[in-house]
Amino acid sequence: MSRAAGRPEGFTCLSALPGETARVRFTGPFEGRAICWEMRLQTLAHWLAAAPEPAPPGRGVIEVGEERDGRRELLVALDVGRIDLPTVRKAVVMIRNYRGLRPGRHIWGAVETRPAARGDEAPGR
Repeated sequence: MSRAAGRPEGFTCLSALPGETARVRFTGPFEGRAICWEMRLQTLAHWLAAAPEPAPPGRGVIEVGEERDGRRELLVALDVGRIDLPTVRKAVVMIRNYRGLRPGRHIWGAVETRPAARGDEAPGR
């Protein structure tokens, strides 16, 4: 178990960095109270490779799970090449600042595709 370079980050990284995944424990607000988060932080590519069902393309995933033994399970998958200390810091801040976070899966940045509407074609086609 390691703490980030002696700084009072307010989280504990339970995995070696950098990598495709990391386990991180930290406190933060959820549904009006302070809780302990048990976060699995992953690259989006790692999450997509292991996803049990196809997921819409996006830039990130947050999945708020059950509370067990006084800790709330949390999965965060980000569109980054690797999980390093700056990525862990940003993810912790993101979760702490996320207003209205609820249980379940949240995918953001989904790419919306639609057929071109009439008049959207380039001139001369």
